[in-house]
Amino acid sequence: MKCEKCQKEHDGSFGSGRFCSRSCANSKERPFEVKRKISITLKNKPGVRSTYKERSKKYKDKKRAMIISKLGDKCVICKKDRTLILHNKLGIRHTGLMAMRLSDLKDALVYNHYVQVCSRCHGCIHWCMKYLNMDWEKNKAM
Repeated sequence: MKCEKCQKEHDGSFGSGRFCSRSCANSKERPFEVKRKISITLKNKPGVRSTYKERSKKYKDKKRAMIISKLGDKCVICKKDRTLILHNKLGIRHTGLMAMRLSDLKDALVYNHYVQVCSRCHGCIHWCMKYLNMDWEKNKAM
């Protein structure tokens, strides 16, 4: 007997004898046109899960919207809306804020330790903190 999938000779002991193994019996070959139609119908269906990239973008957008609603959408120093960065007023390292879960980020923003600053002002703040030993209140006063 020949397997319908791989065309190998077999003794017909598996299942009804049409296939040589479970992997051949479970695999389905679909023509390209059928695959294309299936992908088109599933793409716009509301119940179908989105891709990781789409979910990640939605999650980042949700975080960004929450940050803007709590801290505003302009730099607190120069009042411009360039690329904004979250800065910790206490001078503690703050590189992993966007990596935080949404609930942890909400808790971090509640304590009023963070402000939105543009990249230019953020660099100036860290330079002043490092070389002039200025804290947040002195930096903001400048």
